[in-house]
Amino acid sequence: MSAVAGTSHDAHMCFEAIEIRSKCKGSIMRTIICGALLALTLTTANAAVEEDVHSAHFMLPYCKLTSRQTMANTKNALIYGQCFGVVSGIAMMVELLRQAESAGKAQLDPILCTDIPGNITMEQLVEAVARYGSTHPDQAHERFEVLAFNALRDTWPCKR
Repeated sequence: MSAVAGTSHDAHMCFEAIEIRSKCKGSIMRTIICGALLALTLTTANAAVEEDVHSAHFMLPYCKLTSRQTMANTKNALIYGQCFGVVSGIAMMVELLRQAESAGKAQLDPILCTDIPGNITMEQLVEAVARYGSTHPDQAHERFEVLAFNALRDTWPCKR
């Protein structure tokens, strides 16, 4: 909030400088520089309040898009694909860890254990993550990967 309040004061000073300088010779360059600094200040203030694109809060709405919504624009399609990619990667990691443990090559901490059936589709995995996100809003601040793993582990708990 202080960055935004400071921005208003800075902008006022900049406009005063523009007004003063525009009455003098050589004011064009100073006006351009001041305008560029004002734009940079506003851009920096806006960047400070942008949402964390790695958070579950940001990602989950894209995981819930319909086919029509996904194809509506490039951003929707990209982030929808990221959602599927993250969930797919986590499911693959879980399977590889399970195989390594079965072969005696690893001993997993129980917190990493989950038993996702082999016949589950990617759509079902993503739906499970979206459903879990809706019922656990307290985890929205977490990275999406953390929430996705928690969702898969909660939906298909370890059978041992």
